[in-house]
Amino acid sequence: MTIERFISYGSTLNVFDIDIDPQTQRVFFTDHDNNSLVVYDLKENRSSSIKVGAYPYAVEVNSVTSKAYVTHICDCPIGYAVSVIDLSNGIDSATVMTIDNASFPAARLALNEKTNKVFVTSGTNSLTVIDGYTDKIANVVRVSALDIDINHNSNTIYAIDGNKTLYKIDGVTNSIVSNVTINDIPSDAISKGADNRLVALAVNPNTNVVYLVNQIILPPDPNRELSIPHAYLVAVNGTSVTIMNASIAQIDSFGNFIAVNENNNKIYTKTVTLDGLKNQILYYNYLSSEENIGAAVIDQLSNKLYLRGQTGIFVVSDVGSSIPEFESGILVVAASSIVMVISLQKYRKS
Repeated sequence: MTIERFISYGSTLNVFDIDIDPQTQRVFFTDHDNNSLVVYDLKENRSSSIKVGAYPYAVEVNSVTSKAYVTHICDCPIGYAVSVIDLSNGIDSATVMTIDNASFPAARLALNEKTNKVFVTSGTNSLTVIDGYTDKIANVVRVSALDIDINHNSNTIYAIDGNKTLYKIDGVTNSIVSNVTINDIPSDAISKGADNRLVALAVNPNTNVVYLVNQIILPPDPNRELSIPHAYLVAVNGTSVTIMNASIAQIDSFGNFIAVNENNNKIYTKTVTLDGLKNQILYYNYLSSEENIGAAVIDQLSNKLYLRGQTGIFVVSDVGSSIPEFESGILVVAASSIVMVISLQKYRKS
């Protein structure tokens, strides 16, 4: 793969989440420190900032309606609300409203552009469904959800409960269809009294395979300063909700992400990249710990990956064999503006 550009946060941003509108070629950042949603125009190389309320967290953008949805991460009134940013009249004329009692602090989002429904993890035994036409709560699914994703081809929602269960939800009736419990723990970890929990998921709409991060949790050990967890990538048949492979690969359990390229059926995680048709490892990814890559979004029109790092966004084109490894010690960027593009000749490419 080749790093094409780097979008720096500068010294004024504390970014939690990113998303992209492939139609307008804009990248969206939630800026925690400045209570803003930053919109970066990739064509014009400039940014705009929209105040959205305290401590913005997750963001999802509907490129059809030109709306962005943002959750918050504070134990305060807006922490239980979803902010709706209407960009249909342009960034300078953007309007912001809130949907109260639709969320909980640090909630995650999933959006189906085909049905114009937004799904928000909203606390114990509660998954909120927002109608994107009215921007009001349309329904509440009685299921605990830590993370969610949608197969927009079948209008099916998949949710994990923060423990061991994956749920399949009908997007028409908003009812739970089935579920599967995943409690696979390596034998060597069982002997140490380990437990497990599901922490992330994504679905490939073409194959209807759901990918999960199954984190193995080791109990405290007085002989170790830190009990370091590890994780496995799991594949589940999204139709039958049965486990296909409980251990495709051991992966990094810190800040892991799963991103699906619907065009070439590649599945990206922080540690491995899969062939999504064969569910086989294509190559291993080596991402710098200095950058702490914590999320990835894919421009489905250009096949480019946007990797959220500690200091900025890396734009990567998938034309090689693996995600580039970043040389250490060169990631300190002196930024005079909020967001800027710099040369990447110093980065090692593969």
